[in-house]
Amino acid sequence: MSIRDNWVRANEKVFIGAAIDDVLAAIAAKITPRPAGSWPRLEQTPLVGGPDEAVASASFYPRLQRQLRRGDTLVIETGTCMTHANKLLLPEGVGAEGQGLWGSIGWATPATLGVAMAKRDGRTWMVTGDGSHQLTLNELGVMGRYGIKPRIFVLNNGLYGVEDMISERGHEYDDLAAVNYHLLPAAFGCKGWIVERVATNAELDAALAKIASEDAAAYIEVMIPNEESQPLPRDVIDKGYKLRTPPIG
Repeated sequence: MSIRDNWVRANEKVFIGAAIDDVLAAIAAKITPRPAGSWPRLEQTPLVGGPDEAVASASFYPRLQRQLRRGDTLVIETGTCMTHANKLLLPEGVGAEGQGLWGSIGWATPATLGVAMAKRDGRTWMVTGDGSHQLTLNELGVMGRYGIKPRIFVLNNGLYGVEDMISERGHEYDDLAAVNYHLLPAAFGCKGWIVERVATNAELDAALAKIASEDAAAYIEVMIPNEESQPLPRDVIDKGYKLRTPPIG
């Protein structure tokens, strides 16, 4: 089912003139509230991956989850990062910022700048993909200028991953120019930052331990497999770019 502002598609049928607020109100009226105390118990995502294994989403996000503390804010990039990070159980007192409405990749880097400058306590963490980051990475220079201390993770798979996911796959224009991201903080004048490029879980664990022990900004380039741009089942991806809309007129 697809619910839009003034039409609804259910399987092969399209209903025109159905206002979204009326549709949602009708759906809500049919839902039986759960009784108190019946909510499922939420758990941390289990740690997986041996020390010498390559970092992947399954091993990265649980490790990040365990670093978050009360007062922290996690900024989640628009794109494939959201399909993973939005599922995390955040510790009490940890906030999250994300923007999926307009699909604006590159949003997270300047948003992290704003969040980190506005916060009075707690740390600011950011997870972004390399494609999104390339659009707005010049904000690193502003971060260095004002001495803020974000903890940034750039997931490098060499692709505009979310573009490859929502359109037909295999287009060369979704391949990225190779960038040595871990060299960027120095190039933008960021001083005293923890900077690492990690490819294995052991290297990621070492970088996270260093971040935990030092009061400093951090910029970690995380090498992940190319196929990490496909976090959804193939049939779901296919439906995304083959979505039919009602004819105009």
